[in-house]
Amino acid sequence: LYANTQSVTDVRSEISLVPAFFAPLADIFHPSRKEMLDEYTARMDSMEAVIGMPLHVLRQKPELLHTEGYPSSSTLDPYFLIHLLMPALENAVLHGEYTRARRDATLAVLFAVQQFNKTGSWPSSLMDTDVVDAWNGEQLKIKLVHGEPVIYSVGYDLDDDGGIPQKGAPGWSEKFVSDWVIWPSAL
Repeated sequence: LYANTQSVTDVRSEISLVPAFFAPLADIFHPSRKEMLDEYTARMDSMEAVIGMPLHVLRQKPELLHTEGYPSSSTLDPYFLIHLLMPALENAVLHGEYTRARRDATLAVLFAVQQFNKTGSWPSSLMDTDVVDAWNGEQLKIKLVHGEPVIYSVGYDLDDDGGIPQKGAPGWSEKFVSDWVIWPSAL
């Protein structure tokens, strides 16, 4: 019936009050084009503001990423399509930061290997790399296990478990309670 609110009644046909009756209801359930554009623009601006923020900042302030609690996914929600879009945009921001974290972790591994090739021993710290743990903003961890290095991040739970790996640990989820072991690949 929504289509009836958008059409003009043909003066040659029988006059109908149906479009006039449903027009006020359409305004309740469907925002105007300007309102929809304003909401969309506000959401896009909020996502652009968090692009490039490190995971540890987003982890401390999740409200920056989740712009608001999205209402029900009912098609009667006036901003249903925008609400449907937001989780995909949030995931795109997170995946960009995961990529940055993996790149930085690779640089830390290359530094450690370079130090080993120069000195014959593994570094005891990764301070000279200028690479930080994406999850806590501190230096990545390195420890020797049986003479071999384990380079790791504390992961989402921010708890240093001493390099105990868990599959999927670089991800944004409370179910990951172990460290993100970067090198050697443990899983």
